[in-house]
Amino acid sequence: MQGTLKDVLACKESPTGQYLSGLRSIAVPKKRRAGTGKSLRIRGARENNLKNVDVAIPLGKMVAITGASGSGKSTLINQILYKALWKRFVDTRTLPGEHDAVEGVEHVHKVVSIDQSPIGRNSRSNPATYIGFYDNIRDLLRTRRFRWSAATKPDGSVST
Repeated sequence: MQGTLKDVLACKESPTGQYLSGLRSIAVPKKRRAGTGKSLRIRGARENNLKNVDVAIPLGKMVAITGASGSGKSTLINQILYKALWKRFVDTRTLPGEHDAVEGVEHVHKVVSIDQSPIGRNSRSNPATYIGFYDNIRDLLRTRRFRWSAATKPDGSVST
């Protein structure tokens, strides 16, 4: 589906439209991790498609950065936040993307970037497969009796 917000909301087949219109929803968990109460704040992010964006990222919680393709997710995290932290903790010569400030850095003690680049010559060997990440996901799905028909086989194994 492509078009205006009105078009997306009117499209009955669009899962995005169904969520935005309130026809479908995801239940809020009854219990959530409290976090630390602290956050990292990126002020005035202006790199690539970002237009003077301010963002607060809570610490001590699992956080997902979502948005449409080309909306600046990777720029915000990889080019601005990661490089600003890397500059602070590792290499002062690093040049982060254009922004005014990253606040709350005093609450962080190190920065690690884990991407999906292949390790070695096998394109399917990336950090997630190397550390057994997918094994943990498979176990979680099996123990929770989770079943995604498109992703699981009849024996409960998951195709990655």
